[in-house]
Amino acid sequence: MPSDRTLLPCPFCGGQGYPDAELRKGCQPGESGAYSASIRCRSCAAEGPWAKADIPGDAVRLASRQWNERPVP
Repeated sequence: MPSDRTLLPCPFCGGQGYPDAELRKGCQPGESGAYSASIRCRSCAAEGPWAKADIPGDAVRLASRQWNERPVP
């Protein structure tokens, strides 16, 4: 299994994924679950599940893990 920093290719087109993180609407930095992140494919725009965490790096790591552990269609 790849590390949280290594993203598997997109299951739909084989393209490269990239993290998309943001401060959730209505939240302030430091609030519980204030940041969300997902992984998106650069080629076909497929998107993995959104992950929530207290700091952006944790949200990206969780989203990366979910992207890498997803079932292949």
